[in-house]
Amino acid sequence: MKEIREPGDVTETHIEDAVAMRLGEGGWEKMSWEDVIDRLEGLGEDWGNDMSSPAIKHLQREVRRAIREAA
Repeated sequence: MKEIREPGDVTETHIEDAVAMRLGEGGWEKMSWEDVIDRLEGLGEDWGNDMSSPAIKHLQREVRRAIREAA
């Protein structure tokens, strides 16, 4: 299982998938941040137990930015 702990561990695919999950696009239902991380972990990754980890904070910033820019 791949550990995702630092901002550099977060890929563009993570960001794209999380945007779709947050917006309820691409067949995803609209999800909370906790549900997004749970779903990403279900793909064989370990995002840790802390929602304030550097990787999760980076993912949240990038997803919010992508959603703002798309609006």
